[in-house]
Amino acid sequence: MIIEKTDTRIFEFLKYMQHVDKTRSPDDYWYTNPDLDRYKVWSIVEHNNKIVACSAVQHYKNVARILTRFCIDPNYRTIGAQQNKYIDNKTFAFQMVEEQLEYCKLQKYDHAFFSTEHNRTGIIKRHIRIATSLGFNCKLLTEKYNTCQLNNGNINLDPICWQNIGLYSLSDKEFPLEKLL
Repeated sequence: MIIEKTDTRIFEFLKYMQHVDKTRSPDDYWYTNPDLDRYKVWSIVEHNNKIVACSAVQHYKNVARILTRFCIDPNYRTIGAQQNKYIDNKTFAFQMVEEQLEYCKLQKYDHAFFSTEHNRTGIIKRHIRIATSLGFNCKLLTEKYNTCQLNNGNINLDPICWQNIGLYSLSDKEFPLEKLL
């Protein structure tokens, strides 16, 4: 379900995750203010009237980063990319992908993408296999792109900002993020 970034439930869930997620440092939840301008909307997955997963749509030029800040309550995690019985044979991630792509189309974004740090292209390849089986068209871009935005408009040269991209093209326009040469 897509919710506005001002919905207090998302803030409460992120604060909860900061304390129960033992796979990440609590410092990894620095983004617990979901009302930040870079996050346009949030997707949530609920089970028994409780949020169990979330991610945001983040704006870049006329493209959107989907599955941003993706997190799942440890009690609802699955192993790898296996299907989860709670959402009609779709993983939590793919329930959100479907909703977020629809949002991006309605907002007339040229592309939607998700990214991984370091050289973790295997995650994107696995995502693409599942996306294809569900009828989505996603592709791995062969170069790394800069996914960090600086307030002054300059490109952040931090190596963590150069990421692998899984791209959902929503138009014929060129993908506008800066490519690593």
